[in-house]
Amino acid sequence: MFEGTVEKGFVLNKESTVRNVLDISIILDTTGSMGGAINGAKESIINFAQSLKDSGLDAKIGIIPFDDYAPAQDMTGVDPKWLDLASPEEAQAYTTKLYAAGGGDGPENPYDALMYSWDNMSWRKGSQRIFIVITDINAHYKGDGTSYTSLLKSDLLAKMGGYATIHTVFVSGYRHSGDAPYSDPDDIRELSYKTGGIILYTSSGSVDLTTLGIKEYVLNSYVLIYKPGDPSLPVKVYIKDMQGREGSVPVVKFE
Repeated sequence: MFEGTVEKGFVLNKESTVRNVLDISIILDTTGSMGGAINGAKESIINFAQSLKDSGLDAKIGIIPFDDYAPAQDMTGVDPKWLDLASPEEAQAYTTKLYAAGGGDGPENPYDALMYSWDNMSWRKGSQRIFIVITDINAHYKGDGTSYTSLLKSDLLAKMGGYATIHTVFVSGYRHSGDAPYSDPDDIRELSYKTGGIILYTSSGSVDLTTLGIKEYVLNSYVLIYKPGDPSLPVKVYIKDMQGREGSVPVVKFE
């Protein structure tokens, strides 16, 4: 294992032995345009929660509904307005209460929802922090001509990069198309691209969230633990096999 040109000593552990606690935050668009997909999305979340319950992993799930605000303002009558990290069963029960309403203009506000989740959920020490954003439209961002958010994607990456994985699920009609790096300021997919997440698409809201491979990642991955050099310096981290071939290593910071 190398950091720059320096060969590093490391400890190799099975992922499940050092980080087997999963904290998952689902960021769900509940605006009116999701009306044709909200039931499919809810069913997807409920089935996903059941799969985590059945897996035996130590998993908790939180849910942040959003529209132009986070938590959502147009979805009235739901108490609480968002669900802090809870058991899969509690997440299933909360999901059944949600519905699609309001939304106003086209873009919505997943950036504030992600940051709200990051700042307010009861994350457990040493847990894997995983976000799943489900939406059908592009994002509000700082400088888009509205006052809904003061955030850019760079603000989210500065806080979450290296500490969390962001997956994205898009319902048919999502404005953007094309390939990585998805750099437009309102294109949420770049957050997945830069945090090692997966991007899924669905026409009805129904999507198998187990295909994100969250459970499989925990059970079949390994962690290389080493002492880094100067953390303020951007340094390439990689491995070499016995034939000298290089492979990349996703770097995750442990708090």
